Amino acid sequence: MEQKEIEPMVRAALGPFFPWILLGLTLVFAILGWLLGTPFWKAYLSSGAFFMGGVQGVWAAFAHLLNPEKTARGIGWEKSPFQTEMGFTNLAIGITGLLSFFYPSWSVAVALIVAILFAGCAFVHIKDLIENKNTAPFNAGPMLLSTIITALTLFIALFSNLS
Repeated sequence: MEQKEIEPMVRAALGPFFPWILLGLTLVFAILGWLLGTPFWKAYLSSGAFFMGGVQGVWAAFAHLLNPEKTARGIGWEKSPFQTEMGFTNLAIGITGLLSFFYPSWSVAVALIVAILFAGCAFVHIKDLIENKNTAPFNAGPMLLSTIITALTLFIALFSNLS
């Protein structure tokens, strides 16, 4: 197989699983932080803001802004101008999440925004799954489960860090 044939297959396979890689990195860095003396959920909050807010935000922005037709199809929806709005929303969250590495006090705000956004996304996708039987890869399956877990764990981290 030529590389031109392999790359789209890798991207297609990785797409719904990329958030799982970011969840894994968040967990690894939270554990490392905990081993170095930072409370686990505080380290998880910072790591989650960076990986799930920052990296995933930029990744989602590129998907919505640069390839809206394919992204909409992956969700099981029609392309819409709303994707441009969602793309810029993701870009704003992504850049802010990446900057939270340099400005740790931003982690709480980034994590709260991501947790609320992902809880809302999960609600919409579950509703679409139930009402329309939409089992598209970016609407259901691994992508939906990672969205739910991200929202839940970020809410846990946020509540664990209340002082």
